Amino acid sequence: MRTLLCGTAEVAVDAKGRFALPVRYRDALRADRDGDCCLTRSVSEPCLWLYPGSEWERVAEQLSALPGLTDPLCRALQRRVLGGAVSCRPDSQGRLLLPPELREAAGLEKRAFLIGFGNKLELWS
Repeated sequence: MRTLLCGTAEVAVDAKGRFALPVRYRDALRADRDGDCCLTRSVSEPCLWLYPGSEWERVAEQLSALPGLTDPLCRALQRRVLGGAVSCRPDSQGRLLLPPELREAAGLEKRAFLIGFGNKLELWS
């Protein structure tokens, strides 16, 4: 069963680059593979994408199936999304750690907005 992620929430990013997932998103992520998820860069916008584990698996399979060896655009897409992806899981307090390179790519500092976007969450500065 796929989880529909929707709504918007403001979150604070601490000095270590962590943010607390709102309960409604935390519960949805925990229901999918006990919270395993994947964080990666957006294809074309200055935000990050946060996928539940099972959804990330589907997305990664689709991206891997693209003709990356022969199509430079597909290769660039694979490099950006797959190459920038990191596995993550909320800690015991429901926080996720944002790696410095992803924080920088999205311009995330002290405040961020999580936006439910169907199969994923978007994290915006």
